[in-house]
Amino acid sequence: KLFEAKSHLVTNKWDIMTQNTANHAPVFTINGVKYSSGLGIYLHDNAYPPDIETGGTVSVPTNGEYTRLRAKAGADESRISDTASGTITIRGDGKVLANIENIHSRQAAREIDLDITGVKKLEINFKSDRNGLLNLILADPVLEK
Repeated sequence: KLFEAKSHLVTNKWDIMTQNTANHAPVFTINGVKYSSGLGIYLHDNAYPPDIETGGTVSVPTNGEYTRLRAKAGADESRISDTASGTITIRGDGKVLANIENIHSRQAAREIDLDITGVKKLEINFKSDRNGLLNLILADPVLEK
């Protein structure tokens, strides 16, 4: 699992990051499917204050020890918005490996399967367009050796 690697959470007081629990429920639920592990961030519908730009980023040192990252990306049903849209960006050593855009409530989770061979640090960034409340989820993340 992703959390067997030591991870460092970087977020801010504006958004609430959760690990292995939904913000308003005991499990993550994406389009009716429940997930018991993952990362999630509850993104407000207010505009970002000028000093906050990212929405929330998790940094995971992988030290080149893993070959794949597998997960599912989606929007948790604990806060349903018909207008909000989000993006999850995954970087390896600063290079964009995946950019999952237009994530909405009531959509099936999107499969993520990335080659991370040799990557020393993963960064997972969650960002919303702020057109409504949105809980972005990276469900069942697994790092494989």
